Amino acid sequence: MMRTLIIFLLPILLFSQEIDEKAKKTEKKVEIKWNTNLLFESNGLNKGFLNTFLYGGYISNDMKNKWINLGSEKNIIFSEISNSLSFTYFMDYNIGISIADRNIINCSFSDDIMKLGLYGNFDYQDQTIDLSNTNIRADRFQQYKVDYTHNINNINIKSAISYLTGNYHASFIINNGSIYTSNLGTYIDINYDINANTTNQSGFDMFTNNGNGLAFDTDINIDLEKYKLNIYLKDLGYINWKEESMRYSTDSSFIFSGVEIENIFSFNDSVLDQYSSNNNYVSESNSSFKSYIPAEFGFAIAHEIKNKKYKIESITAGLNIKWQ
Repeated sequence: MMRTLIIFLLPILLFSQEIDEKAKKTEKKVEIKWNTNLLFESNGLNKGFLNTFLYGGYISNDMKNKWINLGSEKNIIFSEISNSLSFTYFMDYNIGISIADRNIINCSFSDDIMKLGLYGNFDYQDQTIDLSNTNIRADRFQQYKVDYTHNINNINIKSAISYLTGNYHASFIINNGSIYTSNLGTYIDINYDINANTTNQSGFDMFTNNGNGLAFDTDINIDLEKYKLNIYLKDLGYINWKEESMRYSTDSSFIFSGVEIENIFSFNDSVLDQYSSNNNYVSESNSSFKSYIPAEFGFAIAHEIKNKKYKIESITAGLNIKWQ
C-alpha cells in the first residue's frame, strides 16, 4: 500500500525567554509558537497524479488506471489544513495552552465509485456498480487545549484536555447502493440507502458556533537506557451539534429509461417524468447529533546507535492508527 504524505510546516513566530530564580535555582523557559500545517494522505494517489491534479496537466487513462490499481478495495483520502498558536511554560513540570483552527475532509469509497467518477458508466454496460459503504465527511472547528507534563523517574507523562467549538459539519453516507446500466444505456436502475447530516450552511464561518465537544490526549515516554518507548493517544473526542442541524435519510430506487424528444422546444421536466419510475422519499428533520473528530493511537520505539561513520544516531520503528 502506497501513501502520499505532504506536510507543510511553517513556523512564523518562535521565541523563548529564560528566567532565573536564584531561590529555586531552576531554569524556566516560555515558548510561543505559531504553526501552519497542510496535510494530505491517500492510500492510492501516486505522486504523478497528484502533481497533475494540483499544478495542472492532462490526466491520461493510464494515470487513471494506475490510481485505481494502487488503491485497495477501499480508497481513503484524508486532508487537513490547520493553524495553531501555542504557549508553553517550562519548569519542573510543563504547562501548555494552545488554540487551533482545523479544517478536515475525510473520504472512504470503493473502486467502483472511482471508476464511475473517472470514466463514467459507458464502459460498464450490463454491469452493476457498487456504491455501498461510502463515507464523505467535512468538518471545521476550533480546539482550545490545556496540557500538563510531569516527570516520574525515567517516565515522562503528558496529558491534555481540549474544548471544541464546532463551526461546520457535513457527512454523506451510502450504506447500500448500486447503479445498473443496460446495454446501449437503454435504461439505468439506481438503488440507494443514504444518510446525511449537516449543520447550518452559514456555519463555515469560524465565528459561528453550531456545536461543542471535548477531546483528550495522553503521551507517555519511557527511557529504557538504550531504548526509548513512546505510547500516545491523540484527539479522542467528539462534537455535539445543535438541534438546528439537519438530518436526512432515504432508501429509494430510480429507473431512468431514456428520453425521446420530438420537439426540443417543448422539452421540460414533465417529459422526463414520462420516462422514469421514481420511488423516492427523503426523511428530513431538525435534531442534534454527535460526530467524532479523527483520533490517532500509536507507539514507537527508538534505539540509539551512534554510528560516526554513517552519521546515524538512532533507529526508530512504530505503528500509527488513525480512526474516525
